[in-house]
Amino acid sequence: MKNLVLNPKDYKSYKFSSYLGMISVSKTNLKREEIIEIFEDVENFIYLHENPPKFDFKF
Repeated sequence: MKNLVLNPKDYKSYKFSSYLGMISVSKTNLKREEIIEIFEDVENFIYLHENPPKFDFKF
């Protein structure tokens, strides 16, 4: 999990990522509406994944 947090560019190609399912309109078992609501809308969900906040975590 640490690798995913530190390498956010992998979220689109990572085998177990739910990212594409979240931005899709296809049927899914994901709680898409609940998650997108946290980000306000799909556009903001995408924006925040493409432009993650800069944190200075020290592991």
